[in-house]
Parts: sequence; structure tokens; C-alpha cells
Amino acid sequence: MVGFWLVTKPSGPQSLATSAVDPDRRLSVFTAVVGGLWSADQPVVAVIAGGVTVAVLVVLACSVLPRPGREAVSGWLGLGAYGLMLAALVALGRTTTVAVAGGNVGLLGRYGLAAALVMCAVVALVAVFRPGLPVRYLAVGVVTVGLVTHAIGGGKQDSARAAYAPLGVAAVALRVEATNALAALQIEPSVIPAARALGDYPFTSDFTLGCGGPELGQRMDVASARPLPGPDSTESSKGVVDTAPVAADSLLSGWAVVDNRPPRCVLVVDGTGTIAGGGVTGLARPDTPQPGWRAVAAPGTTDLTVLVLADGVFYRVDTDNER
Repeated sequence: MVGFWLVTKPSGPQSLATSAVDPDRRLSVFTAVVGGLWSADQPVVAVIAGGVTVAVLVVLACSVLPRPGREAVSGWLGLGAYGLMLAALVALGRTTTVAVAGGNVGLLGRYGLAAALVMCAVVALVAVFRPGLPVRYLAVGVVTVGLVTHAIGGGKQDSARAAYAPLGVAAVALRVEATNALAALQIEPSVIPAARALGDYPFTSDFTLGCGGPELGQRMDVASARPLPGPDSTESSKGVVDTAPVAADSLLSGWAVVDNRPPRCVLVVDGTGTIAGGGVTGLARPDTPQPGWRAVAAPGTTDLTVLVLADGVFYRVDTDNER
């Protein structure tokens, strides 16, 4: 697998990955991937845990292979080796000098699969060839490992959801064919014709902006929307558009609360009152405790206004320089 990737990979750096040999950083990513189950955001812990896991797997393999009946656990050995190769593939193809979550790309939640495969192989090999361990000790050890990794995995799950939640705007960007916004989301705009032809989401009848009624292309009375106070307001309802100017075919962002609660949905309306886009709300933001939103409008639309919906009432959200 690794050899095939080396032969077929494009030339030059990919996904911000370094093209240098850089063995120390690649080894750090490799061990962080293997130990990723043991840390949500601490690279040192993951690297140490990964090194220990690799050592234990190697010791178990060297102990099991000379024994009779090794054929019964050959699948577990293969599973462990496969997990290590996945970690090596990440280290070869994704090692980067750019700061990422936790400072080590190996901590990204999607690479936890490799760590899980290796850990499953280790636990299975210990269970089959336990060196005189009573079954009760083995059971306690398995339960403890499961509980610890499950608890740590909760943190990784939360961080992964927070990282992927803003991508919810991609469905609207695809539907309105906002190619520049898709490129900013690192989604290839050329997938639009294929997705439309196949009838894949969001090109389906169940696509919605989430407002319980208003959809793309419908008209709204923007003048009836209530103005939302700015970010410096002491009221329980306030918000702001961070992106200025509010332009079509670009990612728009901001935050809004209505009675200290996130709005139900966000819409982008053009100068004629036609709904030209939308997005997602309730996003976590590192710069403010307020719930954020993200939206996009169709290319070619002008004089855009951002609206949020809460308790059946639409509110207009302005940029700071519009107040």
C-alpha cells in the first residue's frame, strides 16, 4: 500500500505536507497516530503512548510467531500490521510544518481508526497468549482500556464535530453553485455537475435551509425583519457579520444570539428580497463564547442582507461598519 502510494502520488507538497525527508517530524506523526486513542490534544502523550504500543505489538509478534498455533492469530497480527502501515502512510503523506490541532497532524480524529486497529490487535494477542494471567485480570485490563479510550475518545469526538460543523455550509454552496466558496472549503467545484446528474444531496427534494418554510428562490419582506443590536450591546439579543463586504460566492461568517440562544437558521437575501443563500448556525468559535454562523450566497447576487430566525421572527444582522 505504501509503495503504491509512493509510485502514484502527485509531485510536490500535498495538503500543506512537507516534501522534506524530516525523519524526526514524520516519526512524531507516526507514533502520534498509533497513540491517538490515548490523547485528545496532547501530542507528547500520544507520541509516548504510540511508541509503547508499537513496542508491545512487536514484542507480542516476536513471542507469538515461534509458537505452535500461530495460524489462529495470524489475522490479528495482520490487523496490527495494517494499522501500523496506515500510520506510516499518514506520516509520509500528511506530515506538515503548519500548526494543526494539538500541534501534530497525527492527533486529527479521523486517524483514530489506525490507533484502534493496532490496539484491537494488541488486546487480542494478549488475550490469546497471556503469560499465565488469570482470566479475571485480563477482563479487568480489557474493560479498563476500553473505558479509558472511550473517555478520551469523547474529547476527540467533540473536537472533530467542532471542526466539521462549519462544513455544513457546503450543502448550500453546492446547491447555489458558489464555486469560489467551495474552493475556500477545499471542495473541488467540478463535482457539481456529477452530483446534480446523480441526484445526490443537496440536489434532492429533501434539501432545506432549515428555517421551516423559506427556501432558495422565494421572496421575503426584508423591511419587516427586526434589526439585531451590535456586539457591544448589553442586551440578550445581538449579533454581527464578521465578513465585510457581504458579497456573493464567498464564505460569510459572524455570530448571533436571540434571548441568549442561538438562532434556528441563517438566510442571505438579495436586493429584491429573494433568498439567495443560507448556511448553518450554532457553531463554536475560538474568539467568542457566542454561537457562530456561516453562510454563502449564489454568484451574481448583489445588495445582500443576512437574516437569522429565532422563535418565528427574522432579525437582520449587520456588519460593524453598517451600524
